[in-house]
Amino acid sequence: ASKVPLPFMKQTVGLNGRWMQVEGNFILQPPEGIQPKGIVHFLGGPFVGAAPHLSYRHLLETMANRGLIVVATPYNLDLDYLRTCDGIVEKFDKAKKSLVEAHGHLPVIGMGHGAGALLHALLSSLFPDMHKDLNVLMSFTNRPASQAIPAFNEVVVPISKQIMSSDFPSRNLRRIVSSVRRVVDVAVNLLSESSLSPSIVSEDLVPLLRQGFQLVDQVPSLMKEIAEGKQEFSPTPENIEEVLRVMYRAKRTLLVHFDNDNMDSTAELETLLKESNSIMRMKLNRPLDNMEIERKHFSGSHVTPLTQNLFADIQPSGRLSVPESYNRLRNQFQTNFLKSVTEVSDELSSFI
Repeated sequence: ASKVPLPFMKQTVGLNGRWMQVEGNFILQPPEGIQPKGIVHFLGGPFVGAAPHLSYRHLLETMANRGLIVVATPYNLDLDYLRTCDGIVEKFDKAKKSLVEAHGHLPVIGMGHGAGALLHALLSSLFPDMHKDLNVLMSFTNRPASQAIPAFNEVVVPISKQIMSSDFPSRNLRRIVSSVRRVVDVAVNLLSESSLSPSIVSEDLVPLLRQGFQLVDQVPSLMKEIAEGKQEFSPTPENIEEVLRVMYRAKRTLLVHFDNDNMDSTAELETLLKESNSIMRMKLNRPLDNMEIERKHFSGSHVTPLTQNLFADIQPSGRLSVPESYNRLRNQFQTNFLKSVTEVSDELSSFI
């Protein structure tokens, strides 16, 4: 059925931008007229990595505008890193196949933030054929679950055990939550399909709602895993260090560290990767090109890559005009607000 038009308003406002969903990935092509020069495979941090195209939208769109195809692969937070890696490889391989058919072979750059950086490091160690000559690892994090997940032992574990227990109040609570979630899905579907809904609802708001649900839908399975007794990541941080020391295989790596990031393990990672290069030389017992490892410091915190552009362009309409003073003020605030993430984007583009 045709949609009811909204008077004096565009039928869509482009909230989803140029993002396309392909084989479980979110893909963003460079603007029309810009020849792609590479593929950035992006993995976000825990929880927000379930919808990376939303959580990291400004950073990733900046990269695409500079001639890079962005493939953002969502994943759910899981205490089993290897299971997560398997799912990421399966999704990305399908997306890469379609991109190769469209553009030919392009260099692939692994880019990750937080746990996403750790996952890319594991992928370059355990799946050496998947990637790539280049990794960009931002705010690399390799911590025990008790440190990586806020209030893990004090709050998350007890609540998970209580909610997932077999007593009647807990079972009833789970049924209620599940029922509410189904009702929300039905309501969203009806809203999308109704002929009374304007196009902006079905083409902009509903897709964003569904993608946003992915952030919360990962929580029940994680709570169930914790309630069943799994309370540490697998492999453990110590085992991950050993894997990276012995098996890491990216030729070039850019390590990005922010000066106000208490979660960061970049310094430890840099040491491991340098040791990995020496170990490989000894194994092969022949001259070997050095792995290029570069470390960059920026002002900011662990959440700097998540910075969003909140400053909308207001376009004149009819006889209404936007004061020039507003534009100057907006541009000044925008530049200051996005300063750190813009510096990171500039450095990433230069390194790539």
